[in-house]
Amino acid sequence: MNKYLIGTGYVERAKTPIFPGQFFRAVWLPNVFRQGVRPARVAVVCNGEMQPSGAGYPDLVDLVHCPGNLGHIQDKDEGRSRYALVGWSSAMLAAALIAYNSECDFIYQEQDCLGFGDYIGQLYRDLGTSAHAAVGGPICRGGSRFRTSQSLFIVRHAYIWSFVRDYLMEGEDLSTNSPQANGCWPEVKFSRMIQKYPDRYIYQSPGWNMDRNRPLPWGQPIWAAQQWTLPELGEAEARGLLSFSQESVRHSQVETTLI
Repeated sequence: MNKYLIGTGYVERAKTPIFPGQFFRAVWLPNVFRQGVRPARVAVVCNGEMQPSGAGYPDLVDLVHCPGNLGHIQDKDEGRSRYALVGWSSAMLAAALIAYNSECDFIYQEQDCLGFGDYIGQLYRDLGTSAHAAVGGPICRGGSRFRTSQSLFIVRHAYIWSFVRDYLMEGEDLSTNSPQANGCWPEVKFSRMIQKYPDRYIYQSPGWNMDRNRPLPWGQPIWAAQQWTLPELGEAEARGLLSFSQESVRHSQVETTLI
């Protein structure tokens, strides 16, 4: 039996169609704890003043409240954040080290990513017996900066420390258009890590982790996707994949562009 910790970052107002606060409580947590998914722990690294509720799972969910907010990568690119690492990277790395300290494999599942069927088993099957980490999801929409996705991936426990080191060695969180050479978007960092260290990192098998790509593969037994819209959530509920009240998330819908 694999012992794993699911880690995620959390920010109340992410650049997605649904405010994560309601989405997280009504959809994400129930999705994580269904379909035979039984992590040793779920570690949620919260950026900013708001944090979600772990109600219903008090013995399995750890909320790590960080009152600061390092911002989004676009905040860094547009001059609103001065930090070397923005919120996604810092929260992901913190969750990875919590998994390491817990003697667990690390599975990162972004706060707006949902999985169906035996997606945890699929991550382990993709990982195989030799690779350190299966960090690379599909090339996703959004242009060249999204060379690989990072909303759902796995790192074997023994190699978490080297994964953290390799990620940090890719430099700051910066736009690929920046004149500074030492830095890039997180998705590009993953792509570079796979290219530099093929003995350590591999791409996930194609066709099941959709990330931002559409259309969604409703008929497949195993799949995952992120950045859900309300119509997509309604379709998932109608198909019996999710059970929630759309009213619980409807009022939190925001009009933003998917990134």
